[in-house]
Amino acid sequence: MSEYNTAPVGWEEIAEEVFSRSGFFLYGFDRHEFRQILRLSDGTETTECLSVYLFFLPDGTGYGISRDYWKEKVRYFRFGCVHKYRGIAPSECRERGISHVGRCYHVSECTECGHIRSVDSSD
Repeated sequence: MSEYNTAPVGWEEIAEEVFSRSGFFLYGFDRHEFRQILRLSDGTETTECLSVYLFFLPDGTGYGISRDYWKEKVRYFRFGCVHKYRGIAPSECRERGISHVGRCYHVSECTECGHIRSVDSSD
């Protein structure tokens, strides 16, 4: 299915309070784009044409922001996997060819989508 005017996988509306504490404000984006969403990622037609700016994060997730000019309202959305990470031991990283560079370096894998996340927690 074409991405054109289709909501990304995992599309859901979130409250302003949830958006205000989201990763939108923590990480840099790979890309952003504008869509007028007419259907959901499963092909279901929507009841409205939603004009939305999409912001894509490197981990395959992202956020959407839409405004209703006439109602003077802003709506917020999230999309992609809701990651559930498990830590990967240095020995498993070596076996799988995943970089693990030290004692304060942590590598995790999402059990839902397989995304690998690495964090250096040293000062």
